[in-house]
Amino acid sequence: MYMKTRMIMITTVLAMGCLVWLLGENRAYKAQYEKQRNVEAALIDQYFDLKEEYERCFDNVLMLDMNNAVLKDSIGKLDNQ
Repeated sequence: MYMKTRMIMITTVLAMGCLVWLLGENRAYKAQYEKQRNVEAALIDQYFDLKEEYERCFDNVLMLDMNNAVLKDSIGKLDNQ
């Protein structure tokens, strides 16, 4: 009888220890998950900022290309005179 009670107590203590350990792991995973969500949000913001900057730069390239074509046309007209 004494041995059975002792085994139940040991099993209960081990189960509680495992429960505490699992709760700690769960909290750590939740904290890591939130941290990764924040990093992901920052990367998404950075992506849209870079996309906007790319579009602005591409518009400038197109404008410079048009100016270059006008300049070449003007120089061609000056050479023909």
